[in-house]
Parts: sequence; structure tokens; C-alpha cells
Amino acid sequence: FMSLSFAAIIAGLFLTRYTSVAEIEMIIDDDGVKKRWLKQFPFQKKSNIKIDWEEIQEYNFEPDRQFDKFYIISKKGSEFKLTHNSYHEDDFRKFLRDFESRVKRNNSDSNPENDIFKSKNIYEGKTGLVLAGFGILVLLLFSSVIIFSDNKPRNFAGIGVVMIAIIYYIHQVYLHRNKSK
Repeated sequence: FMSLSFAAIIAGLFLTRYTSVAEIEMIIDDDGVKKRWLKQFPFQKKSNIKIDWEEIQEYNFEPDRQFDKFYIISKKGSEFKLTHNSYHEDDFRKFLRDFESRVKRNNSDSNPENDIFKSKNIYEGKTGLVLAGFGILVLLLFSSVIIFSDNKPRNFAGIGVVMIAIIYYIHQVYLHRNKSK
């Protein structure tokens, strides 16, 4: 029974690794942005997408430790989402740089009606600031419990992991808010 359970776990890990990845080709040209599916998820049949520069209202990029998120929002309200595995070797960062430089070039044209705006991600917005403030309060609370309490916590590792995650988040808010200035 134990070896069967172990085999099922290993099979599940390999299955998710090979079935949860899709391949796309992103093309930036004078007309707009195109997404062409090279390999889709199992049981999925999505069509290729093309968005003209004049249709794009704003975009957003949310970096994360595991999955980066990139959004394009059209003037009609439809949304194009792209989730990228940060550990996957590809040219996603090059696409992002090319897209942002193309947006700057388009925004420098004489027609401000077609300007494309970069919306704030969670680290740059008010929500990120509020969550960082809450994180600071939690850090102070945990620190005071560890230092001043007569009943010391039994699980320092758990508290340490939570504190490291909060510090990481506060650091991300600090970096992104200073970068956007």
C-alpha cells in the first residue's frame, strides 16, 4: 500500500508538470500584439488573439516569486491575461521590455487619445501599502511576544517563516513604490 501511494504521488507530480504548461508565441508589430498558441493545455482549444494598439487602454505587470501576471485591458473592457512561470526559461522578460518600449513610442505620438496607461500593481497601489502596514504591525506583535512574553512560543520555525514572508512582502512594496517614482 505504501509503495502504491508513493507511486501515485510521483505519477501525479509528473502528470501536472507536463499537462499544466502551454506554449505561446507573442508577436509585437506595427499593428498590435498577437498571441499564437503553439501548444495548448489538454482538452482545450483556444483561438489565437490579436489586439490592435488603438484598442489597448492599459496594461499591468505583477511580478511574483512563482507566477508573473501580465494583463492587457482593451477600451471595450475585455481583458487579455498571461500568467508566466518565473522559473521557466524563456524570453518573457524580453517581450515585456519590447512591449513597454513600444507603448512609450506609441504614447509619444501626437494623438493622446490612443495613449496606453500602465496601471499600478498590488505593490504600487493603496492595497499594497495597507497590507504592508498590517504586516509591520504583525511583525511588531510577533517580536514583542518573543521578547517580552513569559510563555515563549513553542514553534519558532513557524513564526520565523511567517516573519520572513512578511518582510519579503514589505520589501517588494518598498521596491515597487520607489521604482514607480
